[in-house]
Amino acid sequence: MGEVFKQDSIRTIEKELLENTFIYQMAIKDVTDRLDKIGKRLHSANKHRYIHQVYSRIKTASSIVEKLQRKGFPVSTQSAWENLYDVGGIRVVCPFMEDVYTIVDEIKAAYPNAVVYERDYISQPKENGYRSYHIGLEMPEYITVRKDDYTDMVEQTQVKIEIQLRTLAMEFWASLEHSIYYKSQGTMDVSTQVELKTCADIIADADSRMQRISDKVNSNRVI
Repeated sequence: MGEVFKQDSIRTIEKELLENTFIYQMAIKDVTDRLDKIGKRLHSANKHRYIHQVYSRIKTASSIVEKLQRKGFPVSTQSAWENLYDVGGIRVVCPFMEDVYTIVDEIKAAYPNAVVYERDYISQPKENGYRSYHIGLEMPEYITVRKDDYTDMVEQTQVKIEIQLRTLAMEFWASLEHSIYYKSQGTMDVSTQVELKTCADIIADADSRMQRISDKVNSNRVI
């Protein structure tokens, strides 16, 4: 019975999500265009590429249902709209850790009234070793709504978007961990979890070393 309810919920949300995808697309485009401008401006000023790559995606209906159930929220499109910040998601990959924090500051300056939360999993990693910096935005978007056969009206709606920022090293670990997690169907034994955490720590140490090397090279260049 529960599985039937889940499949019905997925089909309903999938249909309604398709009808509202453009709203998330508008918000994602607004942020990615702004990130492109930020990256070009910083590169021009400092001759350093602060942003390596930007990815975006809209969460699938099955992922939305799974997360709503896991978080204990009602399963509906309205519930997802109100409670989930990562239906529309953007991932920013930077070369070095300092670049991540520079871009975080730039995002907060660009959207001073839209930042709802920040989660620094770089200075305080998750128990499994995951490292990243998350910013939740709730930003206005304007949509045209057909009222009748002759009248269109522009309405403002608030769209929730989550931005995840990480270094190339963090992206390497997170991508492989995600692949391994789904291959194990979400049931990894303790020894595998410990091994992944060890790999995360090793990669984080290399990330810190690369930052120190970059700082040293930049210092010598200034001198």
